[in-house]
Amino acid sequence: MLPSILARLRAYLLDLSIKNRLIVSLLTAIALPIITLTLYHAIAERHYLMERDLEAMRSHAREVAGQIDTIIDSNAATVRHMAMAWRLQYFFATRDYGGPWRASLQAWLDEQLKISPDYAALYALDLTGACIISSDRTFVGQNYSVRPYFKEALKGAHYISDWSIGLTSGVPGVYFSAPVRYNGAIVGIAVLKMKTDRITRIIDEFSDASSAAYLLNGMGIVLAHRNRELLYRSLGDLAPDERRCIEESQQFANRTIVSAGLPSMRDDHRGLLRAGERVAISRIYRLDGSDKVSAIARLRHLEWTVGISKHLSSVYGPAHRQIAIALVIALLSMGLGYIAGQAITRGITRPLSHLVDAVDAFGKGEWAIRAPVYAGDELGGLATTFNEMASALGKHTNNLEALVAERTGELQAKNEKVLSQQKDLQRRNDLIEAELSIA
Repeated sequence: MLPSILARLRAYLLDLSIKNRLIVSLLTAIALPIITLTLYHAIAERHYLMERDLEAMRSHAREVAGQIDTIIDSNAATVRHMAMAWRLQYFFATRDYGGPWRASLQAWLDEQLKISPDYAALYALDLTGACIISSDRTFVGQNYSVRPYFKEALKGAHYISDWSIGLTSGVPGVYFSAPVRYNGAIVGIAVLKMKTDRITRIIDEFSDASSAAYLLNGMGIVLAHRNRELLYRSLGDLAPDERRCIEESQQFANRTIVSAGLPSMRDDHRGLLRAGERVAISRIYRLDGSDKVSAIARLRHLEWTVGISKHLSSVYGPAHRQIAIALVIALLSMGLGYIAGQAITRGITRPLSHLVDAVDAFGKGEWAIRAPVYAGDELGGLATTFNEMASALGKHTNNLEALVAERTGELQAKNEKVLSQQKDLQRRNDLIEAELSIA
């Protein structure tokens, strides 16, 4: 294939005039170094830009993860403090849920709720999962025994839930629970529901026109993203036990989790969780019909990961702009080269053209024709040599013609002399014949 193309190109170039071949050579000499250097620089620039942006994205992912970890730590400390409050311990120990202690405890919960805008509700469950008292009165009387935060706290653990949608409020939140103990025995469960608004704002703040931050839970479900249509979609298909766990705990209320079709991204996410280290990894993905690069980092306590994705076009944008500028410069250089080539080749081809015309005319017998000499270079030397040759041939031709004319005159004179002698002989012959006839 390539040899055939090169052969055709060579044949095409050989068919061109010298002038056009010189122009093509000049334009190639101008454009080839520019294009080669541009491509080399663009490849190096693309690599640099990718490494630079990936490092920035990994840093941002770690920064967002750190901010969310701080929020989680603060709320976890609050629910531990709540579980150790003597008011709540005594409230559960007396089991007098409608007694005089209720008003005091209710006022205390209402005051605690005002401490932080992150708090959605503070409430307490009995050992059956029923809400006995809450800063949000709509929770009272509801049973939350299906929730993991109740089950784990009932076992004596301090628990931080996954992102969940409230069964009563329908509002997403993160639930913190701790067992309430009295004389060493678990008598109730203290629960804090944290609002997710602050986390969502943090995710939105790290998103702009070219990049987007997002938050995933351990199953690869999108919890926060500036594109709200992607919320509660999984990166890949959920395993049967994962889907069953979501349904049994009613984690996302009645929402149906739909796959976003990014299994490779899900595998990276789960691999990072399995690693158990706060590292950040990056990879290129195909998302929404365009290539994007993403960096993810995991949180410290929860099996969540924070990701920062960016369009490849925005990463490589500066390099592509440089290529475009270089191509424009190459085209302008070729245009200037063409103009310069016309002037240069005219200085070469015009003397050659006039020399060819002079040779052609000389060949037709115009012995006086001479080629103009434009410069003292090689072409000028060639024209001078031709003129000297033409002069010599002219002189030789003129001498030859004179010699021919002289020889022709001599031959003509001799011929006339022969004719004269022939006539004289003829007369004598006629006289002799006449005398013989008389005799």
